[in-house]
Amino acid sequence: MASEKQQLSMLSLACVLLMLVQEMRCLASTRSSSKMEVEALLKWKSKLDNKSHSTLSSWNGSSPCSWRGIICDSFGSVASLNLSHSAIDGTLQHLNFSHLPNLVVLELANNSLFGNIPPGIGDLSKLTYINCSQNNFSGNIPTQLGSLRSLQILALEDNNFTGPIPSSIGNMSSLWKLDLPRNHFVGSIPKEIGMLGSLNFLDLSSNNLIGSIPKILGNLSTLQYLFLYGNQLSGAIPLEIEGMRSLIKLQLLGNNLTGPIPSSTGNLTNLSDLRLFENMLSGPIPSSIGKLINLKNLSLFQNEMSGFLPTEMNNLTFLSLLDLSSNNFVGKLPQDICGGRVLQNFVAFNNHFTGPIPRGLKNCTSLYRVRLQNNLLKGDITNALGVYPSLNYLELSNNELYGELPPTLGQCRNLTSFVMSNNKISGAIPSQLGNMTRLQRLNLSSNDIIGEIPKDLGKLKLLQEFSLDCNLLVGHIPQELGALSSLQILNIAKNNLSGSIPTQLGEYSNLLFLNLSGNNLEKSIPIEIGNLQSLQQLCYLFLVLGE
Repeated sequence: MASEKQQLSMLSLACVLLMLVQEMRCLASTRSSSKMEVEALLKWKSKLDNKSHSTLSSWNGSSPCSWRGIICDSFGSVASLNLSHSAIDGTLQHLNFSHLPNLVVLELANNSLFGNIPPGIGDLSKLTYINCSQNNFSGNIPTQLGSLRSLQILALEDNNFTGPIPSSIGNMSSLWKLDLPRNHFVGSIPKEIGMLGSLNFLDLSSNNLIGSIPKILGNLSTLQYLFLYGNQLSGAIPLEIEGMRSLIKLQLLGNNLTGPIPSSTGNLTNLSDLRLFENMLSGPIPSSIGKLINLKNLSLFQNEMSGFLPTEMNNLTFLSLLDLSSNNFVGKLPQDICGGRVLQNFVAFNNHFTGPIPRGLKNCTSLYRVRLQNNLLKGDITNALGVYPSLNYLELSNNELYGELPPTLGQCRNLTSFVMSNNKISGAIPSQLGNMTRLQRLNLSSNDIIGEIPKDLGKLKLLQEFSLDCNLLVGHIPQELGALSSLQILNIAKNNLSGSIPTQLGEYSNLLFLNLSGNNLEKSIPIEIGNLQSLQQLCYLFLVLGE
């Protein structure tokens, strides 16, 4: 029994001695590592510009753990180098990365660093975070970055990097965020990115990338944010996109993509933001889009899309922005597009839409911007419009709308632009429009409006454009219009106005364009018109009396 205890005692002693040896080795290693780190950091500091030296004034001595921007681990080794927003000016060429073996975080964003990122950065095997964004780095991304298997975040946006995106990025098996926008990368998107099974965020926008979107990106089942806009990508949107089941934001705008929107897009049921505008997409909107019940932003403008809008779009009750402008759509607009009462921006100009203004818009009090001009809309607007407390912009010009302007429009107190030219609007101008005191643009030209110009419109002190030409207006030009001190354009030509030209018009110090032609006004021109200095200097006087 005694011999067993003795053996156990000897074994315990051996374990303790082994632990002491290990601790001494760690301590010696740490001391050696710390010395290397100090030498590497001080050498780098010495090669930076003088202003950087003052920023790094705490960088002296042999204890880097107290230096600005440095965090050490429990062994006293440098684990984090964070000098973001520190006005550091210089390069990384003299920073010996191999002497920073325990570095986990490299944060150098928002400085004036330039030159290449040295290949030696691939030696930092423990790195989980690199942020060198918003600097002046240039050259190629070193392929050695692919050696950083522990890296989770790589952010290099807003620099001047060139060349292709290295395929070795596909080796970063832990990568969670790849952020490379606003550089000058060329070539195609590496298909190896599709092997990054943990990727949540991918932004390659605003570069010079070409080629098609790799089908293998459909393997990124954890990806939530995909931004590829502002490149020169071509070809079709791959059907395999349906594999990105976690996707929340998909922005492919500003490329040369062709073909239809895949019906498989409807399987991305977490999608809240779909921006495909400024491409060359064709065909109709797939009915499967009605399954995207979480969609808040649908922007498809400036494509070559056509066909009828699917009735399933009425299911998109969370939409706050819908932009279908500058396509070739036909048929009616979705009647219940504001079913969720959250629609703010409804834009569908430059299409071939027919039928009335959607009935659902009357009670859509959330509206901020409505632009439906340049279509073939036809219907009575007398009771089609409601009261919109947040409405800022309303343009319905160049359609076939008829009926009278509702007096309730005067309750849209935040409206800055109201344009309904080139329709078949009749009746008188409601005096209540004078309550829209934030209005800057009022254009009702080329309609069948009758009656007199309401004096209350003189309350629109912010008005810059006042166009009522080509109507059936009668009576005198109200003197109250002289209070429109911000006016730059006044066009009331081709009506049946009579009487004298108000002398108050000479008070328009900002007026650039004046057209009173085609009326029955008195022939004499008030001498006060000579006060229109801006008008005379720009030679935009179209004051032609009579016929």
